[in-house]
Amino acid sequence: MTEASLDAASIRAISFDFDDTLWPIAPVMQRAELALRSWFSQHAPAVLDRYDEAGVHALRQRVGQANPELLHDMTALRLKTIRVLLDSVGAPVHRAEEAFSVFFKARNDIACYDDVRLGLQRLASRFRLVGLTNGNGQPGPATGLHLLEHTVYARDVGFAKPDPRIFAHTADHLRLEPKQILHVGDHPHADVVGARTAGFQAVWLSRADATWPTTDRQPPTVRCLLELADRLGA
Repeated sequence: MTEASLDAASIRAISFDFDDTLWPIAPVMQRAELALRSWFSQHAPAVLDRYDEAGVHALRQRVGQANPELLHDMTALRLKTIRVLLDSVGAPVHRAEEAFSVFFKARNDIACYDDVRLGLQRLASRFRLVGLTNGNGQPGPATGLHLLEHTVYARDVGFAKPDPRIFAHTADHLRLEPKQILHVGDHPHADVVGARTAGFQAVWLSRADATWPTTDRQPPTVRCLLELADRLGA
């Protein structure tokens, strides 16, 4: 399938998805879940006696289904789940914030893909850069993300990708027309289709060099940010 083309001359800013775009999320979440289970083992061992990893995951899904207003806010959803876990075994619910802080510290201990720091530096020389994420990751400046002038979080806006309203919010923040913004992400629907529907340009970042999985026309596709910088002349 022939890729769609970019109107590179119109681009003034680039928005980036975070998880699995700038860093691999699976090892991050594994460490964070392990840190949380370690906290439970010390302070509420009955939780681990009652729930294995699959049980915790299933409970979080049930909490999300029962509280759909939290589905765009991973922090609130995680905190609510911890409260339910503690309450279900008679452990002090007020310690949920303490447990979450342990989880969240590990959640933000991320290692970007090797191309990210230099890729962002090159792109920042020509374009305004922002984050646009459904997640709640807040990594430190050592990752190179200090080059992003702002990050739009779904929890702050009240809508998650692919909802066009989160893209519209991003365009309003940048004071740019949607067509002047390029969105880069790994998810075909949430990132690419969502961005296109909102009038953004879109690039699919496929680090595994996968096959475009939808019937929509394949967007411009890159395997890393350095390849994106090359294509944009940055």
